Amino acid sequence: MYVNGSPPPPLKKLLYTYYSSERKDIGGLVMNSIPFGNNLELEKSSRKELMIDHVYRNTQNPRDVTWSRWKQIVNPQNVHNYAIHWLGGGSVLKEIRLDANRVRINHYKEVNRGVGVFQTTAASDLVKDSALADQFHSLVINAMKQQ
Repeated sequence: MYVNGSPPPPLKKLLYTYYSSERKDIGGLVMNSIPFGNNLELEKSSRKELMIDHVYRNTQNPRDVTWSRWKQIVNPQNVHNYAIHWLGGGSVLKEIRLDANRVRINHYKEVNRGVGVFQTTAASDLVKDSALADQFHSLVINAMKQQ
């Protein structure tokens, strides 16, 4: 699966690893949208070096979050028309719901007001999610210094 010694892109790896037998019939990969934002009880100030350093989500396992604001990666060969939350295609069309612990959209809606739809959630029901900060904080700061 390596091309010229390089690993495949993440989406291609996901398809080959988990959906190899269904690949030709997939109309879209559906990702759940997980609400993120500030924990207003712990972080009163809206001034932050990087927003990704201060993101919280409900303690609920992302896999168990209600599917209400999903987004899709579309396979245009199998889809005749689509919208953000809907696909239309042939009789073999499949939508694959991806495991939110593996692939998801982190939805930062009105991040300074709290955690999306969980704006009234108590601080004890929120967990800091540092996955983005751990991976990208230094890269973003270095890129900003170069400008």
